[in-house]
Amino acid sequence: MKKWIAISGLIILASCGSRSTVPPPVETLVINSKPIEKPAPNIPEADQIATIKIKWINITPDTVEEEFAKLAKKGIPLVFHGLTSDDYNNWTRNNQLILESILQNKIEAQGYKDYYLGADGAVSEQNNQQ
Repeated sequence: MKKWIAISGLIILASCGSRSTVPPPVETLVINSKPIEKPAPNIPEADQIATIKIKWINITPDTVEEEFAKLAKKGIPLVFHGLTSDDYNNWTRNNQLILESILQNKIEAQGYKDYYLGADGAVSEQNNQQ
């Protein structure tokens, strides 16, 4: 039994090492490239904001009667929205933050525009070289 195991092992080992494989011949790889066209970005232009004029009336304890009389004379209904000086400061700060955000968005959009237009120019240049 040991003899058969030893003979089997030798046959397996001999068959593994005795194979002579020839690698397949190497073929030349040809790559054909053709220019690609990058589609233009479809980004709509932003609407221009046309604000509506708002007339502010500052009413103080000294001018309240005068301002009420002017509005009553014009037949304008009286509606008041009041702000304390702290609330007014907060309101102006909020407007400032909104304007800063708009400016940052414009800068970001310009960056994307420059990037994509620059990339289009690089693609066109590369295509022209081929």
